[in-house]
Amino acid sequence: MQVGIWKKIADLGSGAFGVVSLWQNTENDEYTAIKMCKFKADSSLTPRQKERWKNEVDKIKIINHPNIIKYKPIPEDLEEHLMANSTTSMPLLPMEYCRKGNLRHILQRPCNSSGLQEEDVRCILGDISSGLAHLHKLKVTHRDIKPDNIVLEHCEERKTKTIYKIIDLGYAKELGDSTVSFVGTLHYLAPEIFEAKSYNSSVDYWSMGILTFEIICGFLPFLANLTPFERFEKIRKKEYDDICIHVNYSGQIIYSQEIKKETYISPWLKEHLETWLRHVLTYDQNVRAGNFPENVEPLQYLTNILQKKIVHVFSLCKLEYYSYEIIEGSLVGTLKDWISRDIKVPKDELLLFISKDNFNIQDNDELLNIIGNEYVYVTRKHFLPESLNYKFPKLIREVMGSPQKFNKNFLRGLISQFVFFVTQEKQIAFHFRTCFHVYLNFLNHILNTIKSSKSSASETVKQLVTRIDCYNKMKADVGNIDLKNNSVYEECLNHAQRLVAGSERSITNFSELERKIHCVSRRLKVLSTLTSNIIDIVSKYNLDEQFDKALILIDKAKINDPNKHKELLSGMRDIISNTIRVKEITFKNKQLVAFSTIVGNIMCHCFELLNWIKIYITYNEEIMKSFEQNQIIYLDILLKAAQKPKVESEGAASDNVSLTDSLNQELLSLPLPSLLHENQELRYEFEEALSSGISGHKNSVKCLKLL
Repeated sequence: MQVGIWKKIADLGSGAFGVVSLWQNTENDEYTAIKMCKFKADSSLTPRQKERWKNEVDKIKIINHPNIIKYKPIPEDLEEHLMANSTTSMPLLPMEYCRKGNLRHILQRPCNSSGLQEEDVRCILGDISSGLAHLHKLKVTHRDIKPDNIVLEHCEERKTKTIYKIIDLGYAKELGDSTVSFVGTLHYLAPEIFEAKSYNSSVDYWSMGILTFEIICGFLPFLANLTPFERFEKIRKKEYDDICIHVNYSGQIIYSQEIKKETYISPWLKEHLETWLRHVLTYDQNVRAGNFPENVEPLQYLTNILQKKIVHVFSLCKLEYYSYEIIEGSLVGTLKDWISRDIKVPKDELLLFISKDNFNIQDNDELLNIIGNEYVYVTRKHFLPESLNYKFPKLIREVMGSPQKFNKNFLRGLISQFVFFVTQEKQIAFHFRTCFHVYLNFLNHILNTIKSSKSSASETVKQLVTRIDCYNKMKADVGNIDLKNNSVYEECLNHAQRLVAGSERSITNFSELERKIHCVSRRLKVLSTLTSNIIDIVSKYNLDEQFDKALILIDKAKINDPNKHKELLSGMRDIISNTIRVKEITFKNKQLVAFSTIVGNIMCHCFELLNWIKIYITYNEEIMKSFEQNQIIYLDILLKAAQKPKVESEGAASDNVSLTDSLNQELLSLPLPSLLHENQELRYEFEEALSSGISGHKNSVKCLKLL
């Protein structure tokens, strides 16, 4: 059908009262969704139905919010044509067209049978709570919040590329209206509406709570298979803290206070949403309508949760996920403390990768200044996990153990847990590969840092040589000045000679340091020739194929056909087994295990090397500082000695004694003797540590070559 430049493209869907069709402006490719009453005549509509229809049109016309569908006027000729062909006098409702469908279609996808990813959950909750809050501000309650009434539109500014909007205000009413009507979809219906009691805006809180649970878990929280009367009877018996009622594998009805473990949301978000759900899924509407502590109303409390800054962490050495709330003043070192506590690995053994390419992050850096939306990766210097621990969901354990005895009544639950298991293993494989490449980049960064530190150390050596030359020149320039009986001069000279000796030992240490750095660099270069093979091994730890097979299997599954159940269970078991096999092959690969050991050892010695270079530079700087102070005293002695007459008066002698005492005090304050002693001890420890490290690298690389 075409009216002027407007062409009907398709019928988008049909609801209780209307049908929605899509129209296209053929000149500018603009789209509009137009809702028309589908009843055959005005006489077929009750007065209440007519009121609801007009109510929806009137409300959408005046509401302007990014998360509520917008009214979109259409040309008069198109409106006249459609009204002329309408079977009722109900006004048209032209709206913006959201081309990505509704949330129900998203939830019905096989990949979402165990719930949505956290980023999607956050966007949905943020958008819908914002839209609802706006309606409540206008004294309007929606009364029918459900996935079918949430549509998706493209949004380029978001990472998810999607914005969510509330539609269908046909059931919305003014909050001041005390009339009672049985409206809404039963699964999302608040108890007071079901019981035909008067109600308030808290009915939207209940529906929002049901929606929240569903998008997180992939199923409804309260016994969806029961009749409405049976279900509400069970809901009436639940305690305040109960947010879910389900039947366990033994057939018992269980009241649960938690969101199930098999979801994609972080532990932090799970914990805080459970607190919120306990409030909004309270049976008593008066309690539900009440505020949280600090007088925060429920939708604002949810917004506050979503606005918290959360750090998501993947542990390479545990193959697990962690999450932490950070605030202003939270430091990198504090995050390390939290992670160390949770994964039970000493803090000084952890490598924390906050950025994939910026490795110059310090423990005293503020997290809010450097954390983005990407995962933070953490590992030990030896990056492979010590063991592989599988946490199989209950129903997967049942089907893997005794598939013939599996209770087919729990097939849908099994599918949900199956999809979750394969999806999570796929994500773990992805993050392992990503973190491994960051680890290799960090190893190159460490080598470059060692080279840079060596250059800094070399500069201090050059300065020491200059100081020695300066000392020798000053000593030669003394000339005929008589300093034989000057005790200050003698002490200064002895002190300078000890400085020279310390400097010469430090220069010798640098030669040894250069040799050790060269050895480490050479070992790393040898190792780099083997890295491509290791990268190939890691790249094969990819479970995308198993994930795709799982989705195809579920998409084609005929759950209601008992004759197909055996085939479905067999397919699930095969995919689970293959998923485990790929993981086991990767982490038990002898070359990868040897590589982890070798690189871990090299990494440990690189850190030791960097630490010793830092100490070496510090001691050289202290020696140069002592040299500088010594030369000041030395020049002062020469200056005063050159100005003295050959025959000194008693007063002059007295002055000299005073000067001697003063200079001796300054010399005694110089830190050199202890520095030289410590430098010598460090040298011995340094040589021993590096020698054992290099020897270990040689043997490890030889072993790797033989694999």
